[in-house]
Amino acid sequence: MVLRVCCFLFLCSCLISCGKGLDVDKKSSNAPKTISVTTHTTDGTFNGATSASEGISFADTICNTDFPGFKAMIASSLRHPNVGGSGAVDWVLKPNTIYKNDAGAVIGTTTANAIFNFPLTNSFTTAGIDDHWSGFAADWTVNNAQNCLDWSSDVANGEKGVNTALDSTAIRVVGTNCMGIGVLVCVEQ
Repeated sequence: MVLRVCCFLFLCSCLISCGKGLDVDKKSSNAPKTISVTTHTTDGTFNGATSASEGISFADTICNTDFPGFKAMIASSLRHPNVGGSGAVDWVLKPNTIYKNDAGAVIGTTTANAIFNFPLTNSFTTAGIDDHWSGFAADWTVNNAQNCLDWSSDVANGEKGVNTALDSTAIRVVGTNCMGIGVLVCVEQ
């Protein structure tokens, strides 16, 4: 009997030390994810997109170049959260998930609709870099009048967010000409 208990304890300790043990914080659906902000800038077509699908693809490519396995947090007809009864489409945030910035500080936990309530606990970044392209209204809906025509035209206007903000200006502060420059908020998938 003692031998069985010792073998069981040894097996359990091996599984836990190898990361195979039961650890609620490491469950894939609730594991903390990272949000990072690109350091290089881009215009509102992300270097030449001419359609909504290219806009999303080009933005994701920029994020993946800086942060492999990340997608761009931008709003368009082809990417948005489930708010206002629209249903989520290719949305980058996961529901009920803790997100941290690249300094390791908790930004917040997303809601069941996979968005953050404001104010955020910490900002997307603490670096004083350019505002980021967003395309959101303050309530997380797509601001169709301010997303560079679905990120496909540099003669339109695009909404930006403030990277260091804690309130809704983190996703919407000012519309600007899409020929201007901004960075991207990138989310670990």
